[in-house]
Amino acid sequence: MLFRSPTSIPLPPSPVREHANLEYKGDVGIHCDINFSNYVAIYNTTLLRCYCKCDPRVREMGLFVKTWAKARQINTPYYGTLSSYGYILMVLHYLMNIAKPPVIPNLQHIARDADAWAGKTDIELFEGFDIRFDSNEQRIERAARAGQITQNKQNLGALLREFFWYYSDRQGFRWIDEVISIRTVGGILTKQSKGWTEGKWAGENNKIRLRYLFAIEDPFEIEHNIARTVGHTGVVAIRDEFRRAWDII
Repeated sequence: MLFRSPTSIPLPPSPVREHANLEYKGDVGIHCDINFSNYVAIYNTTLLRCYCKCDPRVREMGLFVKTWAKARQINTPYYGTLSSYGYILMVLHYLMNIAKPPVIPNLQHIARDADAWAGKTDIELFEGFDIRFDSNEQRIERAARAGQITQNKQNLGALLREFFWYYSDRQGFRWIDEVISIRTVGGILTKQSKGWTEGKWAGENNKIRLRYLFAIEDPFEIEHNIARTVGHTGVVAIRDEFRRAWDII
């Protein structure tokens, strides 16, 4: 079976409720994301787990980049930089579309392509979103063990070297006009094509600032920019840290 739910318990629609004022004061010793009502995020988590099953370098590289971003203080959305999830999507884009040969396949494209070959046109949506991806973890693990997923033999150091080059060089990722989209074949869309060319205000009473100085499309909620919190100072800091890392390497 190509697609299965990440949980055996059917999920009801996400509830609509007033957001309570939840705040922890002081050092509580816990670092986590708390999700009260966005069930689509469960599929995001499962998608990441499936990519980790494809190759052990995915997890290793993701942990390295998250640790690096934290050490360089560029992974705090509250202060105008990027979330850890955003950095993971940057890693997946590189491993899927830039590394030669690719380290991981496009699991979302695999599912869509299989449905197209089967002539399936009636796509079941979850809360209005297309959540299809190849989530057969046992099949993925078998294929990985048999060496059927990738022909890339680079070690982690070589991959990290090219990763930092890609996001720091003028010939790599174009921060000004490109959007990272791991669901898309090739991994890149343009800001122009998505209408993400200037900032907007959204939400109740226009309280939410949506920025597009840096653009990473959510794999399922495709109108959601994961990097919407990144302001001008933040994007300059992130790019400078990539260049610093590349210079050191």
